[in-house]
Amino acid sequence: MLNRFPSSFDFNSADAETTEDRPVKNGIRTLSDWSLDEPFINEIRSLSARCDIVSLDIFDTALTRLVDSPADTFAEMERRLILQFGPMAKGFATEREEAERDARKRQQRLKGAEEVTFQQIYTEIGQRMPALAPHLEIARQVELEVERDILVAVPDILELTRRLAVIGKPYIFVSDMYLPADFLADVLAGCGYTGWQALHVSCETMATKSGGRQWDVVKTRHPQASRFLHIGDDDWSDGRTAREHGIEARIYLRARSERRLAGPLTPACLPFSRFRRATVLNARADFQAPETSADYWRGVGRTLGGIVVGGYIRWLAQRVKLHGIRRLYFCARDGWLMHQAWQAANLARETGVEDQYFHTSRRPLNLAQGYMESTPHRLSPGLLEFLHNNVDDRVTVRLALARADLLGEAALVEDCATRFGSLDVPLDAPEFDALLQRHSAAVHARMAPAYEGLRGYLEQERLDCDGRSAIVDMGWNATMQRCLRLILERMHGKARLSGFYYGLWSNALSNRYGAGLMEAAFGNEFRPTGQQFQLHSAVDILEELHAAPHGTVHSYAWKAGRWHPVLAENPVEKAQYEAITRHFQDGALETVTELFATGACGPLTLDDLTPAAARAAMAAFSVAPSKHDLMMFGRIGHCATFDHAHLDGIIATTLPTGEEAMRKALTGGWSMGTLKYWSANGSADQRELVRTLARENFSHYGARALRQFD
Repeated sequence: MLNRFPSSFDFNSADAETTEDRPVKNGIRTLSDWSLDEPFINEIRSLSARCDIVSLDIFDTALTRLVDSPADTFAEMERRLILQFGPMAKGFATEREEAERDARKRQQRLKGAEEVTFQQIYTEIGQRMPALAPHLEIARQVELEVERDILVAVPDILELTRRLAVIGKPYIFVSDMYLPADFLADVLAGCGYTGWQALHVSCETMATKSGGRQWDVVKTRHPQASRFLHIGDDDWSDGRTAREHGIEARIYLRARSERRLAGPLTPACLPFSRFRRATVLNARADFQAPETSADYWRGVGRTLGGIVVGGYIRWLAQRVKLHGIRRLYFCARDGWLMHQAWQAANLARETGVEDQYFHTSRRPLNLAQGYMESTPHRLSPGLLEFLHNNVDDRVTVRLALARADLLGEAALVEDCATRFGSLDVPLDAPEFDALLQRHSAAVHARMAPAYEGLRGYLEQERLDCDGRSAIVDMGWNATMQRCLRLILERMHGKARLSGFYYGLWSNALSNRYGAGLMEAAFGNEFRPTGQQFQLHSAVDILEELHAAPHGTVHSYAWKAGRWHPVLAENPVEKAQYEAITRHFQDGALETVTELFATGACGPLTLDDLTPAAARAAMAAFSVAPSKHDLMMFGRIGHCATFDHAHLDGIIATTLPTGEEAMRKALTGGWSMGTLKYWSANGSADQRELVRTLARENFSHYGARALRQFD
């Protein structure tokens, strides 16, 4: 994957210039770094010999937009309209999209029409946004202006038309589009296209390629031609329907963009949209270098990782300055990438804050807390709950004993074997708790080394209690911060500790008093779920892609005069890190390094790094993944338990039979990804059930996201 971004991806300015013989506007009229796909061009040129006319699709074939998804154009419109009209233009992107849907329904109902006109869409906008109604003509012109600014010629197709002209082969454009033909003709000419014979647009013919009738129109308007060759990017409208009408067709995918319905359509999606599109087009610059798995994950890292991690550390720098924090402890393992990014951005120098990577995990913390809260005569409920934790229903008696190094307690092991019949049977929590209580003195004694080791490590790492130290972690329930504060209070009498997170869930509220200052960048327990669903949907994805290249912290050992973390390495996790995570993190750090050093990385700027932009980036992949994204993200394994004993795929790729089984399978992992997989691969009855499950479980995602399942 190429790491540099040509000037083609800057469309915030409108200064005109010329590069060689190609007309450009701020470098955006052609993808000038693309190498020509000569085999494709020569194939079409050869096929054209047996046809009378070559037909070309326009969007994502002859031209392509410099945004990730076509609808993101409306978000750019809203951004510009807010600059001009202020708050009355807020929500325009959503209303523009909905107005088009309304217009299509109205025209279909009244006239049976397949298509709508630009004017009909804006009539609906006037109904939906009465305050903006007096300014609709300006809004129309802004939409045309935005389209001009973000549309660029696709080099392969532009060169193809030039070679067709040389051999005298006529070509036409055929597009399903609401924009008027004269506007499209002007844009095409501005992008370098010349000499086409005709331009057929559905908003003027009132017939579409997708419906098939547009091909009848084309044939009627070109009676002298009996053989057509069509090139386009859509399998249905450019492929199947064309062939059904006797037209030879070739699908061209090199410039194809995504069709994401990732939730609220607002200007917050633009940083990701621009940057992702730039990254994808940049990766396609060399047609002879197909994208590898490593390339894909590096690209996801540059975009999703760069915006999320970059946005977080920028927010973190602001918060530590505000609260006078002097020392940051980035917690293993989720804090690994955050720490690497903090260092890559040189934020320690900017903030004057010390930073270090802090080896900790739920196991030593919970065992130490359990030791403190228990006695030789009675084990605490919290310790018992931790030891019998079995969220995936696969923990055996043996594994539960091993969690606290209890397999060496012969009497306890014998009692367990007698009671359960074997140590390798599924755990029964109440029975197991009763046996642990029967051997409470031995269990409590086994917890002592965990407490002493953690205490020694905390003293060594200078985790102070003066309120100037803070931990950095992904978050969710803040149990780690509360546990640390309890242990520090046991050590020092009193303690003040802060915590900065990606997100905090509702259970964190009960820990606020006992944990200390807690803040989160992307979501918290006070924010309505519908305003942070992007983060909720991305949890399993983010946790795995942020993971460190080492195992979970099992305990601490005293060696050579220092306390060292003892790591529980897992070969499956290591393999996933090498195959996926490492490439994602490399890409994220590339973006962060360039952004914080220069202020920009391609079309992405430092000021683009906001919490809202980060949530929009999360939603793009976790709420509205493309078919390819779904396949790639489906390879990620995630462990729901603290001991990382095994990894399960975050998507349930086995389609359950029956409603009850589907509901149960949806309770873990990446639920939205699972639903999309089932929708794509299930039967008609299963797809209908998926729609029901989507509405029941994800109504707070909004109607736009749910339309993916229609």
